[in-house]
Amino acid sequence: MRQEQVVVVGAGSGAITSSMIRKVRGSLMHKTETRFLIIGILSLLLHGGLIYYLASIRLKPVESAVIEEIPERFAKLIIDKPLPRETKKQQKLETDTKATQ
Repeated sequence: MRQEQVVVVGAGSGAITSSMIRKVRGSLMHKTETRFLIIGILSLLLHGGLIYYLASIRLKPVESAVIEEIPERFAKLIIDKPLPRETKKQQKLETDTKATQ
């Protein structure tokens, strides 16, 4: 890691110009570590390649089930399914109200 030391000495007029600030700060490429840049570029390439590969995979369409192929015992469950609880409660209330009238 590069350590930079800046010494500021007050003398004279003390006017700081933008060119002096640029000299002290340096450019962006000199401050950025090359190891970080290499890891970042490799990461972008790896993730981009993975996304491209996953987007190019073709999946088989799901086969829909034909009613004739479903076994009879399962078909009975689907056709003769019980009424939901709320419907049973409503029917019971209706029969009770009719019986009381």
